[in-house]
Amino acid sequence: MSQIMDYQPMKLNAAILEESIAAVERHLGIRITVVDNQGSFHTPAGNVLFPPDRQSHRKNQVCNLGFNNQCIEHCRHAMKEKCTGITDGFAEDCWKGVTEIVIPIRRGEEQLLGMFYAGSWRRKGSVPPKGLPRSFIPAFYELPIWNECNGKRLKTLLELLVDGIVRRLDGLEYSTTSNSTRGYRISTFVRRHLSEPLGIDELSAHLGLSRSSTSRLLQENFHCGLIKLLHEERIRRAQTLLIGTTETVANIAAKVGFRDKYHFSKVFRKISGMPPGLFRRQTFSIK
Repeated sequence: MSQIMDYQPMKLNAAILEESIAAVERHLGIRITVVDNQGSFHTPAGNVLFPPDRQSHRKNQVCNLGFNNQCIEHCRHAMKEKCTGITDGFAEDCWKGVTEIVIPIRRGEEQLLGMFYAGSWRRKGSVPPKGLPRSFIPAFYELPIWNECNGKRLKTLLELLVDGIVRRLDGLEYSTTSNSTRGYRISTFVRRHLSEPLGIDELSAHLGLSRSSTSRLLQENFHCGLIKLLHEERIRRAQTLLIGTTETVANIAAKVGFRDKYHFSKVFRKISGMPPGLFRRQTFSIK
């Protein structure tokens, strides 16, 4: 399996993120899920920062029981839309009646990287909706009752953890992408514009350099041209979407900047060593 697909974060740098979250889970007795909207949570070398289980709610019993497209619509799409316009964490009730703490994962005020979900509670007097498996009912009533005061304190603590994750991610990108500021600028620009048509002219304009100087910088910092760099970054983001969503291959191809699913599948196979459908079946965290 290609390194780009492996969960092999670099020790003392990337690994500390997953280890820190796991330690918080053990200390607080809650489960945490990280939703990656932008395909941002991997090292520049291609190693995934979080294992598939970290990116899926289905490790939580009440989420796994009766899991369906409504769950995906709520936690992946509706919450993304809600978090786009806010910076602070909040308590959210899903369609099953389960209360979670949701923290927007932001880089600055404008860029939403993903969402950080913590815990599973139920509100006093709440009842689960009809149509769920019978086994969901006892699991729901075993959930602890949501306490607003305790929830606010926990939210503040988790916001600090999320801030630390973003700072560590930014530092990891800068320290491992390149020794040069321009190398870092190239990497950042490419990641932020993956879904758009992007060529050497656009990158040169961003850097304020000629086409030849930009091409030389790419070789010096990444040992490849722009097309290869774009393909690798787009496939990394596609892998995140294949693991963490049920989006169709065609939709994922469009989201990461490929003109059609056939070109996407060809490049995916070349880089990953297998077609996207097989990759999803082998590693898809939503089973």
